[in-house]
Amino acid sequence: MSTTQPTYLSDVIAHHEDELLAEWLQEQREVLTRRRDLISDEAIERESRDFLALLRGGLADGSGDLGDAGWVPLRDYLAALSRSRAEAGFSPSETAIFVFSF
Repeated sequence: MSTTQPTYLSDVIAHHEDELLAEWLQEQREVLTRRRDLISDEAIERESRDFLALLRGGLADGSGDLGDAGWVPLRDYLAALSRSRAEAGFSPSETAIFVFSF
């Protein structure tokens, strides 16, 4: 049985999730534009952990098409994250950097 690339990536993330999360959090802590006045380390860790779990779930669905149903939870999460960060005072660029930094 052949493994699709999205499913393979899901497996890689699942197998290395703790290391990936730790490295990503470290990178986020070192960013000079980090808005410590707007978000705590605990909130960043929670958002990063949630994002990573939802990304893994979307990839596990096996579809590379972000319009497919398997990606709905991640799309919904990103919409809510964008709203909450905008309300907190983050710029759209700062929110995008969070996502793309992974």
